[in-house]
Amino acid sequence: MTEINMADINTVKNFGTQVVSGTSRFVIPLDKLNEPVDFINPKDAGTEWGAQRLKGDGNDILLFNGLSSEQIKTMDKEIKDFEAKTGKPITDMNKKEVESFLSSLKEKEFNDMYCSDKAYMESSLTAENPKKKIGLYTRNKDEVCYGVVIPKGTVYKLSERGDQIATIDGALLIVPANGDPNNVRITNEPKDYSSVKGGKISTIAEARIVQSEYLKTAGLKR
Repeated sequence: MTEINMADINTVKNFGTQVVSGTSRFVIPLDKLNEPVDFINPKDAGTEWGAQRLKGDGNDILLFNGLSSEQIKTMDKEIKDFEAKTGKPITDMNKKEVESFLSSLKEKEFNDMYCSDKAYMESSLTAENPKKKIGLYTRNKDEVCYGVVIPKGTVYKLSERGDQIATIDGALLIVPANGDPNNVRITNEPKDYSSVKGGKISTIAEARIVQSEYLKTAGLKR
């Protein structure tokens, strides 16, 4: 079993493949929420990142990651049912309604739900349908990270999010542009990322070779 260390993070940051995320997330702004709401993201339950808090200041958003086509249909139905029952848009939910909405989705196995704010939505996300503020969004294409393919069984333990492990061959190690170890992650959904320049994403072994060759060349120039 291979464990990722800070030297590996620096290698990926400097010699990995530039990648962008194409992952969609479903976003619901909460314009009228005026009380805090606490909930747990099932995916991160038991870690520091599991506990989520909506501030209740009119700037909150709910985000749902990794939804299947069937889950998107379910989400649309939940929203339509709420609006038909209450006579108001889903964006106007109060504290009790938000709690009930999240509970219903949790029962339907929506297991990756978290919160952020409208500033993040406006600066980092792009709506798939610009005419709607509710719906699917992707990360902005200029938010570049660095990635490498890692072997199955590779582990990462330096993040406050808790230990992460590559459970498949072809998993990716993703390092943010600033190299922050708390935001380094292993994803077992490699299709969520693509190379900025096209083509394949290099392996960690290939990145180490490129680094070694670079250091040799740099040494000769001194």
